[in-house]
Amino acid sequence: MASLQDYLFNGCINLNEVTACASTPPTANTNCFSNYDATLYVPKGSVSAYKNANVWKNFYNIVGIDIVDETMPGDVDGNDKVNIDDVTSLINYILNSIASGINTTNADIDGNGKVNIDDVTALIQLLLTGHL
Repeated sequence: MASLQDYLFNGCINLNEVTACASTPPTANTNCFSNYDATLYVPKGSVSAYKNANVWKNFYNIVGIDIVDETMPGDVDGNDKVNIDDVTSLINYILNSIASGINTTNADIDGNGKVNIDDVTALIQLLLTGHL
C-alpha cells in the first residue's frame, strides 16, 4: 500500500490495534488517525522505519511481528487501497460471478473460504470502524 486515504481512521476512538503489513511505511496525512494509543504492529524488520516515518511515529507502541503473507483483506480490486471501490467490486463479483480483476483471497474478508454477502458486511465494517 503506497498511501492511506485521508481520514481513514480519524474518529475511531476505540481503535486498539493497527497492523501495517508493508515493509515501507505507507504515506499518510496527520488526519488519517486521531487515536495513537492503539498498538501498531509492523513487520519485524521495519520497526525503526515506522518509528521514523511521519504520522506512524506518533503511535506510542510500535511492535514488530512476523508477517506471514502480504494479502490485504478488503483490497478486492488489487490497487493497494481498501476503500468504497472495493465494496462495489465485491458486490459486482458476487452478483455477476466474474472474477476478472478481483483478488478473491482479499475478497474473503471473514476468512471462511467463501466469498459472499457476509464479506460485503465485513468489508463495510472494516471501512467504518477500522477493524473486523
